Amino acid sequence: MECRKALEDKCLRNNWCRELVRLVIAVEGKDESHGYPHTLRVLCRALKLAEGKNVDYKVLIASVLLHDIGRPFENETGVHHAVLSAFIARLVLPGLGFSPEEVAHVEKAILEHSFSLASSRPDVKSSNKSSIESCILSDADKLDALGAIGIYRLVETSAQRSRNMHDTLGHYHEKLSKLPQLMCTEEARREAEILLERLKRFVNWLYEETREYADLVNVVDKAFPLHG
Repeated sequence: MECRKALEDKCLRNNWCRELVRLVIAVEGKDESHGYPHTLRVLCRALKLAEGKNVDYKVLIASVLLHDIGRPFENETGVHHAVLSAFIARLVLPGLGFSPEEVAHVEKAILEHSFSLASSRPDVKSSNKSSIESCILSDADKLDALGAIGIYRLVETSAQRSRNMHDTLGHYHEKLSKLPQLMCTEEARREAEILLERLKRFVNWLYEETREYADLVNVVDKAFPLHG
């Protein structure tokens, strides 16, 4: 299903969904890496992955829309953004007509989407209905970190976090290169392998072009110490 039509049919016709979109826009802002543009891309991917599966769309859409809403508060609170996002979901969803069971499923999916919250990852072998929403959110979120979009996000996030090239390449090897093997669904795993090749090509070019210069900064730093 084409993304815009899926968004209109599955989400924007429902008042609860429109209210969540308003909340996400207000809280996350326009940051392409982790703001609401990222959330909308993940939603499009999630709706595509959900086609033909026995999915609770209300749970899935709410999980996707709220999966990163705690991120703006992560640094100041010292609490993982997925934990904060699940907490916010628990606060706002009952007022939008979600049952306790639906809220619990949304919380589970949000907690399980994060790469860094390793203890809560969805079981990649699971296909039962209670976890399919978790798997789809996790897959869709990880797919957005690969491919050409992944290149953009890698560079933008590195700039935001003051990573140098060495640390940026380290992030690729420690996290991004491992994402295909963490996919729950076969469709996402196949797409992830394709998208990873695009990202890998960029990383290899970066290695190739910087190899000759890799130690220059260290050499200069030693020759001209700031407090020498």
